[in-house]
Amino acid sequence: MRRRPYTVHTLIVGEARRHIEHLLQQRMHERYLFPMDQDARIRSAALKVMRAVDPLFQLYSFRRGAAISLARAGATVSVIRRFTGHSSDAMCDRYLEWGKYNV
Repeated sequence: MRRRPYTVHTLIVGEARRHIEHLLQQRMHERYLFPMDQDARIRSAALKVMRAVDPLFQLYSFRRGAAISLARAGATVSVIRRFTGHSSDAMCDRYLEWGKYNV
């Protein structure tokens, strides 16, 4: 559609990984990873960084990359849906299959 891969896969290593693991531990009992009152600021900052790498990136590029990484690691569609917010397993399956041969 945009003549670019829709998916961005990430790998966090070293000190950044330890920082993320610590953040996850602190927020384990919260509904959301990031406070909702900071949503707009976080989205704006993330998109700015992503577009510095490639102007065609979308916020959904990381969402899809995370969903595919979960699927490849053996997560069920029902578990993946908890992260993507899809309303049904069928819709999540379609999301995971889009671009299968385009990566």
